[in-house]
Amino acid sequence: MNEHRIDPMDSAYLAIGAARALDTLSDSEKDCARGDGDEMQLIQDMIDLAPMLAQLYDENRAEWGGIWAYEIAEPLAYAVVIARGAQQECGVWELARRLIADSIADYNS
Repeated sequence: MNEHRIDPMDSAYLAIGAARALDTLSDSEKDCARGDGDEMQLIQDMIDLAPMLAQLYDENRAEWGGIWAYEIAEPLAYAVVIARGAQQECGVWELARRLIADSIADYNS
């Protein structure tokens, strides 16, 4: 069982980031991003990111000083969907950790 509390705002901002990214893609890129044109798969993939974000939030809580949902969740979903649209591999854990590190550095500077 997942011991990390999933914030509903993360899920909402994952959806916002995915929708923003889809708006920038061509029709063929949208099909790739959705997974063979299946929007339900894309939605499920975004939902599946929420437990990871909850875990990363708990790991970084002491250093975090920003607004997690729109500083991490939204840009993460945006980047994932753009990468999928371009048929590029996207290491979501590494991407999320980089977003967090950059945000912490900005906050502390």
